[in-house]
Amino acid sequence: MRLHDPSELGRLLAELGLQPDLIVTQLDEGVIELDLLGSYGVEEMHRELERRLDQCAPRHGFTVD
Repeated sequence: MRLHDPSELGRLLAELGLQPDLIVTQLDEGVIELDLLGSYGVEEMHRELERRLDQCAPRHGFTVD
């Protein structure tokens, strides 16, 4: 995931880091990797990650690669 505004990175890392089944790794300034633990199909995992991201960040504020 790439943030359009890297100044939001700290807040996003803190908020996502509270979720025990989500591993968040900062790869670069404004770039994070998300790993969701559990038994998910690929499409279901993508939908769940998008749902969680929508709760903590405005959709226009990031792109998913």
